[in-house]
Amino acid sequence: MCFGYISFKNRKIFGSDIRNKEIEFEEIKKSIQKGKPSEGPDKRVDVFVKKSDGTEVYFDITSPKPNIKEFVALKKKLLRWIGLRLSTNKNAKIITALGLPYNPYHPEPYNRWTKGNMYDSNQLMVGQDFWNFVSGENIYDEFIEIFEEVGEELRDKIKEIAKK
Repeated sequence: MCFGYISFKNRKIFGSDIRNKEIEFEEIKKSIQKGKPSEGPDKRVDVFVKKSDGTEVYFDITSPKPNIKEFVALKKKLLRWIGLRLSTNKNAKIITALGLPYNPYHPEPYNRWTKGNMYDSNQLMVGQDFWNFVSGENIYDEFIEIFEEVGEELRDKIKEIAKK
């Protein structure tokens, strides 16, 4: 069952056993039992993308600097999503990942020590990688330009509201 796997996973999170999502996926797939669609505590997905090849991509959008406790809770959520989806279709092609809207360390690569060994590089999409993946196009630079333009146009209004 999926939740038993998650308990096992907790013991591995900060150890030397760095996991990757393909291994996690296969372990869940082997242990999952057929189920009926139901609502659970992690029923809401922030962003869902269905790729042209049928792959289902589930994102949880989070702040770019989660603490250890948040990273653990988010990892459990991503694993539950896999388990819940596979319980209704064991052959579903699934990707679960965290989407971080921006990189607070830019221009340096994103490297948050609190993520430990919980995530492989394919389970975190940060800034440009996230927005370009979700849009299916190379839009990040245009996105930033639009934000800068809107910021310039609304600067005085924003300052006025911030004073209140």
